[in-house]
Amino acid sequence: MFFLDVKDTVIRGDNSTFLNNSALNGGVVYSYANSVFGCKNCHFEGNSADEGGVGYINDEGYIEISNSTFIDNHANEGSVLLIINSDSESTLNLINLKDN
Repeated sequence: MFFLDVKDTVIRGDNSTFLNNSALNGGVVYSYANSVFGCKNCHFEGNSADEGGVGYINDEGYIEISNSTFIDNHANEGSVLLIINSDSESTLNLINLKDN
């Protein structure tokens, strides 16, 4: 759905449903190079990837997700999120996890 590989990119997906998406890395979002994916009041269900069923965060990319639900997301590594090579502070606030 979202591939943020341009330095300092910001994308918001507020009040959205992300259903049955798939990718090699990050079923919904791949955040890289100081890029930000933000989402409030979102629903993530049935997303999948080899790494990071919902999100793959790499090289100073980060996410800010709040008031959101994650149901039945899957990956070989990181069923919801996989964060690597990043010193940035991703934020998850008031989330509900079920069957990931």
